[in-house]
Amino acid sequence: MYSLANRLRVTIMRCLGFNRNLRRCNRNLEGHLFCFDHRRQPFVWIFVLIFTVIAGIASIYSAFQGANQRKADGKLVTENTIDYPPTNKISAHKMADVTLRFVYPKSPALILVNNSAAIAKNIKWSVAFWNMDLPDRNDPLPIPVSTFDWIKPYDEGGPQNLFSSRIVSSLLKKGNRLFGSVALDCPECKRGRTYIVKIIWGDGGWYAEIENGTPGKLLIPPNFLMESRIKYFKALETAVPEQSRIPIGRHRY
Repeated sequence: MYSLANRLRVTIMRCLGFNRNLRRCNRNLEGHLFCFDHRRQPFVWIFVLIFTVIAGIASIYSAFQGANQRKADGKLVTENTIDYPPTNKISAHKMADVTLRFVYPKSPALILVNNSAAIAKNIKWSVAFWNMDLPDRNDPLPIPVSTFDWIKPYDEGGPQNLFSSRIVSSLLKKGNRLFGSVALDCPECKRGRTYIVKIIWGDGGWYAEIENGTPGKLLIPPNFLMESRIKYFKALETAVPEQSRIPIGRHRY
C-alpha cells in the first residue's frame, strides 16, 4: 500500500503551463508536464529564448564593431565619427570655379563652364535684361532664375536658352537692344561671378565679367523708372572698355 501511494505521488503532478492571465494551470497530470491546452507552450518558450539570445549577441557585436578605431588624416577617429569639414572650410583646390560664356549671336544662349577639378553642384544663375527699345516697359524681361544640378570637372553645361519662352520672345524684335547683367554662384564655388551683357537681337552683342563690387550679384538700377534706367545703361556702357568686351559666340581662352 505504501509503495503504491509513493508511485502515485511521483507520477501525478501539476501542469507547468500558464493561463492567459499568467497564472499557473491547476490541472493535475499523470506522466506529462503540460496539459492538452498548454502542450505548445514549451515550443513558444524555446522560440522566444533563441531569438532573445541572438538579438543580444548581435547588439554586443555591433557595439564592439562601432568602437573599433582607425587612423584617418593623422588622427584617431572611430568608424562612425568622421568629421567632414563645412563648405566654408574646404580648401581652395577642392572648390569649384564656374564661369559662363554666350553662344549663338543671333539668339544668344548661356553655357556654364566648370574650370576646376571639383564637381560643381546646384549652380544658380539669374538674368536682368531690359529692352532699351521698349521705353514704356519698366520691368526687365521675364526670364526666371534657374539652377543647374551639377557639372563634371573641366566640363560644360548647356546651352541654356534664355529667350525661348513665348512670354519673352513676344517682347523682342530684330534690332532691339537688350542691356543688363547676369549673375551666377553655387554653394561650393570659390566665388560668384557677375557679367554685363549687351545684345542686339538677331545680330550679336558682347559680354564682360565685372570683378569689382559684389561678384555673384545682379547689377540693377536703384529703381526701374525710365530716368533711373537711362543712368543705369550709361553706367554699364562706361564700366567695360572696348578691349574687355567679348563678342557673343566667341570663346576667350
